Amino acid sequence: MIKPKHCPTCELELNPSDALGEAHLTCAECKGVFFCDEGLAGYVVALTQASVEPVFRQLLETALAAAPQESTSIRACPLCRTKLERFGFGEQPLAILDWCPKDEAIWLDEGDLSKVIRICRSEALVLGALQDADPEPESTQEPPSEAEAPYACPNCARFFGGSKCPDCNVIGYLR
Repeated sequence: MIKPKHCPTCELELNPSDALGEAHLTCAECKGVFFCDEGLAGYVVALTQASVEPVFRQLLETALAAAPQESTSIRACPLCRTKLERFGFGEQPLAILDWCPKDEAIWLDEGDLSKVIRICRSEALVLGALQDADPEPESTQEPPSEAEAPYACPNCARFFGGSKCPDCNVIGYLR
């Protein structure tokens, strides 16, 4: 029997998900998300562009190298229950994430995934690895079909036409 995995924040049982083809665990209560670092990289790429992946990997490598060697988090890894290590991702705005070095996995609180994607997109734009697009569709246009929807929700992976997800009310990202 597989042991249930519990949220590092609220201790409720986590739910498995494979939104955008990347396996991860989510908490229905606090809206946190738990990814292996490969899954998080795939999710970031699915919500942005493939050219953002090396930028994400470089930012993650830099952040983990600068992280304190001793754990600064009171949270436990959902997989192995060891203490997670807290680290800062990106510069300003900085996202504070929790890392399990044993499982090479990352816990993101609600809103952290949006910050990670925003940081990666900004850095990719600075490096010329991403072409910026108009953040809002024309208001006089009809809403796009789901296949043509320019935005993706970082929480529920729904594609939509406005800048905010109609289900989660979270700002989406151009895909």
